[in-house]
Amino acid sequence: MSNTINYVGIDVSKKDFYACFDETSPAERFHNSIPGVNALLRRLAKENFHPQDTLLGLESTGSYHLRLCLYGNRVGFPVKILNPLIVKKYNQTKLRKVKTDKKDASLIRYCLIR
Repeated sequence: MSNTINYVGIDVSKKDFYACFDETSPAERFHNSIPGVNALLRRLAKENFHPQDTLLGLESTGSYHLRLCLYGNRVGFPVKILNPLIVKKYNQTKLRKVKTDKKDASLIRYCLIR
């Protein structure tokens, strides 16, 4: 077990979700389904992001985030649900108010770290 915590910001919508793994890489798209969640879990394993040293952060999005939240938690990943108003307010403080799913995943990751 390492002393480093990995933070993964995830922006979830009805059909898909974007996961941001670090501050330098673009967010990656996954289908919002069990196979899509499994693909995310394989990607986490490939990056050596293990449940004991990784925190997943998701915005509350009606019911769309529940599958990922429950399934991730079931395999041991701690999941933090963020209030969308907090993420929105932080985005409003930035000079560039870009709103895309890829950027939102990065913003969620940033809020998760803070």
